[in-house]
Amino acid sequence: MAYVSSQEDESPAINLLDNDQATIWHTQWKSVQPAHPHTVIVNMGAIKSIQGLAFQQRVDLNGSLKDISAFTSTDNITYTPRGNYTLANVNSKQYISFGATVSARYIKIVTASNYADSHYAVLSELGAW
Repeated sequence: MAYVSSQEDESPAINLLDNDQATIWHTQWKSVQPAHPHTVIVNMGAIKSIQGLAFQQRVDLNGSLKDISAFTSTDNITYTPRGNYTLANVNSKQYISFGATVSARYIKIVTASNYADSHYAVLSELGAW
């Protein structure tokens, strides 16, 4: 994980990469409640050729992410926008396509809203394909 704007101690952003839908990334909600946008940046460890991203909402769909923007970078300095997307409020893996293969080491997701119309962001899994 290269960066996260907000997370609860028991729901860190690293959970996005553990391939376990029972664990989640959850932005702060207990004592501080920062509003959207929330940002998470994943370092894939090396430059890879990817065509899009895969998302999995939390099991109970409570506060599922809705509107997001996706960006990629090879150096964690200059980011290329890959589009604005609306994720479905479903309990299955969903995929967004960039429409072409791109080279990236870093994936940045910026949230705009969730299905609960509240301040927080929550997501179970994030990956590239």
